[in-house]
Order: sequence, then C-alpha cells, then structure tokens
Amino acid sequence: MPRSLAVEILSAIVSASRARADRHDDAPDSEREFDVGEFDCLEISGPVDVEVETGGRTSVSASGPEWALDLLAVEHTKGGLFIGCDGDCDGEVSALTQERAEIGFPQWVFDLSRFAFLGDGRIACLVTRDAVDSLEVLAGGTLRRLELPYTHLSALRTDGSRIVVVGASPTEPSSVLEIDAETETCTVLRRSTDLTLGDELLSLPEAVTFEGAHGFYYAPKNPDFVGPDDERPPLIVYVHGGPTAHVPPILQLSVQFFTTRGLGVIDVNYGGSTGYGREYRDRLRGQWGIVGVEDSAAAASYLAERGDIDPARVEITGGSAGGYTTLLALAVRDEFAAGTSLFGVADLVTFHEDTHKFESHYDEYLVGPWPEAIEEYRERSPISHADSIARPLLLLQGLDDKVVPPAQSEVIVDALKERGIPHAYIAFAGEGHGFRKAENQKRALAAHASFLAQVFGFELADAVEPIEIENVERVVS
Repeated sequence: MPRSLAVEILSAIVSASRARADRHDDAPDSEREFDVGEFDCLEISGPVDVEVETGGRTSVSASGPEWALDLLAVEHTKGGLFIGCDGDCDGEVSALTQERAEIGFPQWVFDLSRFAFLGDGRIACLVTRDAVDSLEVLAGGTLRRLELPYTHLSALRTDGSRIVVVGASPTEPSSVLEIDAETETCTVLRRSTDLTLGDELLSLPEAVTFEGAHGFYYAPKNPDFVGPDDERPPLIVYVHGGPTAHVPPILQLSVQFFTTRGLGVIDVNYGGSTGYGREYRDRLRGQWGIVGVEDSAAAASYLAERGDIDPARVEITGGSAGGYTTLLALAVRDEFAAGTSLFGVADLVTFHEDTHKFESHYDEYLVGPWPEAIEEYRERSPISHADSIARPLLLLQGLDDKVVPPAQSEVIVDALKERGIPHAYIAFAGEGHGFRKAENQKRALAAHASFLAQVFGFELADAVEPIEIENVERVVS
C-alpha cells in the first residue's frame, strides 16, 4: 500500500471520528500518558469515504482500535489491512501487512478483539479467509500462521506470552484455548460441552461454490441406516442472520441432528456475508431481499444437479435476516417446498420504524435511503407477497423480541390463515431475539423435525411430540 494512501486513509478515519491522541515522548514507556481529548472509540468503527491522490474515492472501514505505544486500527477493505499510526496521527503511517484476508469484522457485539500485542513486539491476529479462521503472528510485515486444528476463532487475549482464544472445528465444540506464544503449543482449558460424537456419525463440511456464492454442505451420515435406493435425501437450506455475518465450518449439533437422520444441510454464505473480503460483502449493498434469495435458490439447484438431494423436498430456514430471506424466498421462488422462519422480518417498513436503536439505520445500507427508497422497502417485504406463499411454513418467535417484534411473524400467520395455507406458529414466552433457554432450544428443534416429517412424508425416528400444522391435509406429497 503506498504510504501516501495509507496517510490519507488513516487521516480520514481520525478526522471522521474526531480523534486526537497526543503522546508524551519525554516520559518513560511505563509512565507514558495519552491525552485522548474528544477521542471516541465507537466512532472509529464504520465506513469512511476517502479521497485518494490517484483520483476517485474509496470506502474503508476501521474497527478494533487498540492502544500500545502507538495507535493501531484494523482496517478492512478489499484485502483487509492493518494500518498503524506511528506516534502522533499526523506522523508516519504505514500498512503493517497487506493480505487478501479479513482481520476486522462488523461490530455486532462489544469487545470483538481480533488482534493483540505480544511482549516481544509481535502482533497476534485472527485472520479469516474463505470463512475459515486462523491464528497468525505478524512480524516484519509478514503474517505467519500457527498450525492449529481449529476453523473458527474469536475473543483473542494475551498477557504478552500466552494467547487465549475461543476456538471450534468441525469435530470439536467451542472451547477456551491457551497457546504459548514462544513454543506455540496449544492447551484446551475448557470445552463448552462434554458431549462427543464418534467419527462414524459426524458429517464433515464440504466447501462448495455455486454461481459465485459459497456454502458448506453436510451430507446425511449414519452407519446404521441407509436410505431407499430409489430416493435421494431431503435438503435443508440454512440462511444465516446478520445479514452481514457468516457461518464457519464448525461442529453444530443442530446440523448433526438432521444429518444423522437422513437429511442434508447446506449453510449458505450468500453474497454480503463476511469472511470472503470486502468486494463479496458489498454484493449486498442495496440488494437485501435479492441476493440472499437468489444464492439460496442456487445452492439448492446446485446440489440437485449434482444428484445429492431430492429437489422436490427442499426446505429453506433461518433466523432474523435468515428468516426474512426464508419468507421472501417462499413467495418468489419455486425451489423450496417448505420453510421455517425463526423471528424473521416480514415488513421492512414497520421494521424500520420499530426496531431497536443499534440497527436503526442498518437497513439503509441494505435497501436504500429512508424515506426516498420506501417503494423498495415495500416491494422487498415478504408481507407484500404473502398471497404468493403456498408452501407449508413453520414460524418460531420470541415474545420478548425487541429486534424483530412478534408482530412481524403474526402478520404472516394472519395472511396464511386467511388463505388456508398449511402452517404452524409457536411463540416462546420470555425469549428475545434468539432462544436462550435450553428447554426452548430443544422444543424449537423438535418442532422443526416434526414439521419436516409431516410435510415431507417420512417417519421421524425420535419420539418427539408432534406439532399441529393447520391445513396440513393440503400438503402435496
């Protein structure tokens, strides 16, 4: 990265965040003070338009500012860059590394630490390439990867000699890990669960690409059962929330629940997902309600054409933004025979007016400026196409949800009732945006399994209480 461009970018970031940091060079390192003035860390996160000397404008995003002897900010654009501020922000600035990878992430929750300073001056970094994470050490402008058997890493911390992260893999549950920075040996401090599955039961993720989109496919797997020779398995197309997030290839017991029972599952990292670079993420700018639907349908078609699954028994499901895509896809696409929406957005207009403050302007990036683009909001609202939903639908909703209020699910339920469409609606008291109580998580999974068994016409191996699906007799086998 040219030094002049690095200076321009960091200067724009600092200017946009009204940051001012004065380092007192006459004090010993241990007593060095910073006069932060009007410095506001939260305002460093987010996009900043920058004039560049080569002409035109570019947009960069900075996140995760950290104090060392110098101010450093993670900046991710097409390649994901570390930019350092050497001394005062008006001084020398350089790109610490230039990698085709992501270091900074959208600030969905507080304290998403992605890098930390080691005692010898090196920097430990969490780096994402193609939705797979690695722990890497930056020294002399070069990132060197530590060989760890984990594909998803988060919450990096260090005391200078030890690195602590949370890690998971396709065979290992989420665990707290400690890595010796010198020897690079890894110790598991605590696992999130003691439950283990034998290799003979584990369905491992296959990275697939279809029409420019990405995903991880989990094929059905159970050594004790074989499907009929004349049938291909049903498929669950899972659409993650966010929508600017991604699903990594890790052990998900909910996925294994279905693969051990004869269903295939594909996690779709549709255009707009993180983990694949800025250009891929920008595919969703102004295109929410279009790109996710198209990429989810492409995933189903791809696996059907390969001969992996039965194209007549494909369900689409997801929560929050994934629930929104589920509702809209059932209305405007023919690839899906059923759907399960967990607290999905049904009306973008009322969602804009009612959602919580943290996401109050998020939809303007995803759809368009408000209220100038109100017609786009209406056109891409599932409720505007509810008369076209003709396939069975299960809706799961937390009654205390402040992000996607219950009214968003209830308006779809009313539309389905009026037209006699097969559906079931289960509301969970005391649950917000995402189900936290173990008994409700189990109930939601059992309800999903019962729903699929009824609408796809197979006998469920588990003794779960069947849910009541209104107008289930109208399901076409």
